[in-house]
Amino acid sequence: MFKRSLFLGIALAMTVGSSVAADDPVFEFDWLAIFRTANKFCVGQNFSAEGIDLRMKQIGRRLGWSPQKLADETLSREITTEIDLRVSQTAFCNTARMGRRQYGDDYLRRVGVIY
Repeated sequence: MFKRSLFLGIALAMTVGSSVAADDPVFEFDWLAIFRTANKFCVGQNFSAEGIDLRMKQIGRRLGWSPQKLADETLSREITTEIDLRVSQTAFCNTARMGRRQYGDDYLRRVGVIY
């Protein structure tokens, strides 16, 4: 299970792009969870924790999720990303950096995820 979630993150990193994020809100939600964990545990990420949380709420509303569903989905992804982090912090942080590069700082700034 641990390796599967890590490899899922790496696979996501290899396919991410701003156009994909706009087209697939669940995909973006997954990445936001990765960025959220990376912000806490990886040096030099500098994401806005409040911006990530706000963006996750916006996506949840867009998907028609109740507040409880949003909380459940957020917790589920937090658990998964922290498991990935424990398997290999270096690989996890590299995946987060790669995802950030693929999304691009312009997009992430526009949606309020970075300063």
